[in-house]
Amino acid sequence: MFCKMPFLHSFVDGESVKPCCLFEGNSTLRDVRKQFLNNIKPDGCRPCFEKEKLGKTSSRQWYNLRFSDIEFEADVDYHKPKTFDLRIDDVCNLKCVMCGPDQSTKWKEDAEIYNEFVDWHPWKRKISLPDLSEALEISILGGEPFYMKSAFDLLSEQSKNTRIILNTNACIDESNKLLSILGKFSEVEIVISIDGYKNVNEYIRYPSKWNEFESGINLIFSLDNFVEYKPFNTTVSCLNLPDLNNIIDFTKQFTDSKHYFHFLTDPDFLDINALHPKVINYCLDMIEDDFVVGHIKQDYKFDKQKNKKMRLYLEKLDDKRKTNSKINIPWCW
Repeated sequence: MFCKMPFLHSFVDGESVKPCCLFEGNSTLRDVRKQFLNNIKPDGCRPCFEKEKLGKTSSRQWYNLRFSDIEFEADVDYHKPKTFDLRIDDVCNLKCVMCGPDQSTKWKEDAEIYNEFVDWHPWKRKISLPDLSEALEISILGGEPFYMKSAFDLLSEQSKNTRIILNTNACIDESNKLLSILGKFSEVEIVISIDGYKNVNEYIRYPSKWNEFESGINLIFSLDNFVEYKPFNTTVSCLNLPDLNNIIDFTKQFTDSKHYFHFLTDPDFLDINALHPKVINYCLDMIEDDFVVGHIKQDYKFDKQKNKKMRLYLEKLDDKRKTNSKINIPWCW
């Protein structure tokens, strides 16, 4: 049950440093290391241990296996990270329904709606980025890395031997400036976010266009140094649960690699508990992914207030954006 990440990895957003992006709560790194060294499961590591209960490989297991040859000192004060997961900017070209102005500059156009439903504070860097001179691997999320000047500047200074991981909405073309920098690295892993098929994705990942998205995927897969691990990622929510099979069928034309699913928790009125039980029953009969089905069976509980809040939220966004959730994601209604 041991995890190397509190010793060798560092998740850094604008305000804090954590063992990884999945870690819950505010325990210090020192306390987390102490618990692992004493064979105690830290409460903040619940997401990994719950995934393992469902028979799936967790981030903990994957990291331990992948970096099994990296040595470290079994000491509560040892923290010499070699791998980094960075949130360096909030610049983004989209304003996805489940996102917000705290993570996307584009979302600020609709911030007055978000303010009615969610308590939030603007993204601001309060801590400095770590020393990356000995980094074996750097992961950058956003915002949207392909539109961040900060990502371009950071990668321009990085060694070509560093493994780069980017999470992207793939709404890019050959003129994108970051592509010229990526060519210098020996390995680049790119994870493409997809939250629906065709019009569903366009609605959720607004104002993306499906044809541009497909072109971006083809461009990414054509890169000489592109490395496949889990090239597609989906945030499972009330917005797309019934569309998951369509997403999987579409991505299979590009890769046989495992599709990465994670369940939305914030804003909570867009999680799967906002969906009516009859929709959930349909999904349980239709969805083929064991992890998704297991999560639904374990965690789903219909919340009438979330359902009401979700529908009001979509109505306001539809009115502002001139979109139609009742046509594009009818299961929410």
